[in-house]
Amino acid sequence: MLARHRTVVVLTPVVGLLALAMVVVPILLPRDTVWALVLVPVAIANPTLWALIHEAIHGVLADNRRSNLVAARLLSIAHGAPFALLRAGHLLHHRYNRTELDAAEAYDPALVRPWSARVAYYWRLCGGLYVAEVLAAPALLLPARRLRALAAQLGRSQPIVPHLIETILRTRTLGAARVDALAVFGVHGAVLWAYGDHAWMYVALLASRALSVSVLDNVYHYGTPLTARAFALNLHAPRLVQAMMLNFTLHGVHHRHPELPWHRLPEHFAGDGDRHHATLGALLARQFRGPIDIARLREPAGN
Repeated sequence: MLARHRTVVVLTPVVGLLALAMVVVPILLPRDTVWALVLVPVAIANPTLWALIHEAIHGVLADNRRSNLVAARLLSIAHGAPFALLRAGHLLHHRYNRTELDAAEAYDPALVRPWSARVAYYWRLCGGLYVAEVLAAPALLLPARRLRALAAQLGRSQPIVPHLIETILRTRTLGAARVDALAVFGVHGAVLWAYGDHAWMYVALLASRALSVSVLDNVYHYGTPLTARAFALNLHAPRLVQAMMLNFTLHGVHHRHPELPWHRLPEHFAGDGDRHHATLGALLARQFRGPIDIARLREPAGN
């Protein structure tokens, strides 16, 4: 049974929307394309889907470990990537926060040309992160030896990748990740087939997910110094947006208290005497200024 009534209140409509998009809409579309409008609220709920997975990553979505894992894997398959992959990546983010391994906007002009850094950065920002999560799924089907070799090759440009693969191998979650990878392609492939001539509509929904996941991923850290290992920004947002994101905007509080469920973050925000550093909208726009010379990020805050 899920741990908290508030979580159930959020989880139920999200699961319902996913069921509509993946099962009901493709059945009804041949009768009337107006049913495509159902995909709009599903797209709006993309950040909520990720926030629920995030709760599961930290083990606070459900009352017990087994329920948490089952819910997490099902939600992640609907999201489009194996839970073991998402979990390993996010926990590495906490471990290496604001180091050179986990600073998406940083680049070293001595190693990378500015134009190349900009192309890579904007690709990641505008959907590339989600695409990488999806494409990682078939890679997990490789034998462990070849998977390590691929990770080492990718690690030349993305140093976090070998750590990600070793985490999955060390925690013995590769088997589950492979099952989920097959489920991802089987489920979403079946949905695309069910949409038939309207498959582009489901692709558009996945594209909206790619954009929301990628744009929101680093917004709480953009431009913050690499010297602040436990730091993240708390961003102000309208109450409805904050609720839909399960208080994810209070990201600084989350990084200090990653064990807390989403509905307890506001009380700690107040209790810790915390503050909002900026608005969510302002930081979303600021990200589009582009990548930042890593030397600037190495400077202490205020310099």
